[in-house]
Amino acid sequence: MKTPKLNFAVLCDDAFTSEGSKKLNIVGIFQRIFAAKLPIVHPRLAVVANFNIEERDKMYNFKVQMVKEKEEANVLMEAAGIADVKAISASSEENWQMIIYFQIIKFDSLGKYFFKVLLDDMPVAKIPFEVVPPLT
Repeated sequence: MKTPKLNFAVLCDDAFTSEGSKKLNIVGIFQRIFAAKLPIVHPRLAVVANFNIEERDKMYNFKVQMVKEKEEANVLMEAAGIADVKAISASSEENWQMIIYFQIIKFDSLGKYFFKVLLDDMPVAKIPFEVVPPLT
């Protein structure tokens, strides 16, 4: 079994695929959340990961976990499910993306965080970001 090859993974305000063309649209990529005071609640964000896959018509168990750096055992938020990847062309590699939304994300402290993307319990992406005070 071949693990999908990660092309990119980002954190953004919104993402969607266009009707018909299936083009991936990513809006507002960011690496920092600014917090004037704590705790802060971030209303919504999307985790986007894009892969090349060789195995078609396969089901992948996925998890996307948010953790604070150096506290990786403590998962703060998690989305999990099954991705049913279907072949859409006859090429040897297929491009596949996942868009996972998180809402009402509470941060009690400043610092470095990241989202981990796992397929079939194998880590395939790590997306770092920071919660920082506002720029002055």
